[in-house]
Amino acid sequence: MSTTLDIIFPVFGVVIAGYLFARRGWMSEEGLKGLTRFVFYLAIPALLFRTLAESDPTTALRLDVILTYYAGVVSVFLLTLGLGLFGFRVGLSASAIFGMGGIFSNIVLLGIPIIQVASGTEGMLTFMIVMSVHSIILLPATTLLVELGRLKVHLPGKSSAKGIDQEGKETPETQDIASPATNVAREAVGAVIRNPLLIAIVAGLLFGASGLELPRVVDRFADLVGQAAGPAALFSLGGTLAACRIAGALPASLSIVAMKMFAFPAIVFATGRYVFTLEPLSLAVLTVMACLPFGVNVYVMARSYDVAVETATTATIISMLIGPVTLALILASFLPV
Repeated sequence: MSTTLDIIFPVFGVVIAGYLFARRGWMSEEGLKGLTRFVFYLAIPALLFRTLAESDPTTALRLDVILTYYAGVVSVFLLTLGLGLFGFRVGLSASAIFGMGGIFSNIVLLGIPIIQVASGTEGMLTFMIVMSVHSIILLPATTLLVELGRLKVHLPGKSSAKGIDQEGKETPETQDIASPATNVAREAVGAVIRNPLLIAIVAGLLFGASGLELPRVVDRFADLVGQAAGPAALFSLGGTLAACRIAGALPASLSIVAMKMFAFPAIVFATGRYVFTLEPLSLAVLTVMACLPFGVNVYVMARSYDVAVETATTATIISMLIGPVTLALILASFLPV
């Protein structure tokens, strides 16, 4: 347990420091945005690229590992989506946010520092391979469902009319469904292709597979910048959370948190151990990834579309509050005392 606490306390301590700095006004909103850009566009990409470029990534490209994690993703997403549609009856757009909340872990800002410390380079390779598929699938799929839920079919020969959305707000006039859906798909694909994390992963995979050695100056630069990735990401996460407040919608929020923090890791663990019989390290990495608190993207997407905002905000905060406990329990079961 002491090993676990040595990992958990410092990690969440940096998150709390970032939260306090933002709450007390010691870091401005523009300063936080600048730090976040540094994390996403330079520090984490440098860490990802260097780790993959200096290893043989083909050893981590294992179908059993990927299927283990995404069996949990698909199962919990569908269950949570159904919970929104048929349990809370909030409509497709809000239900898509529910589904995203059930499976979208904070694998960048929180996962990378924890996995890096707990499992070393070998565990990070497994982590990165699974992570490389994460945003490619989950963000576009959720975006498309949210947009489809917001569209209204315009029937020929009938006048457009205003409607009521899932939160009881009046919506604009109805619109044709084909063109917006096409635009959404195009924008989602474009956003994925331009993602700096994905670019760094692909570049690292290609360089690592080539067998070449990184030039010393490039390696040193990536090492220096990459060392800042963990602390800067955690501090940025804390600053971002300072803007969040418990906003109500407790029954729905608690239901999604239960799916994310308990059902998701349980399904991943059971699949990895009893279906694919993974070795302990891979099983530990995947289970930790699944039990991480909500990714900030759940909150950001809810705010961007003004849908299920209260639920996403409250669920994000609750998951962060219980995250240290659930992570400590899972890490303690895999790590030496």
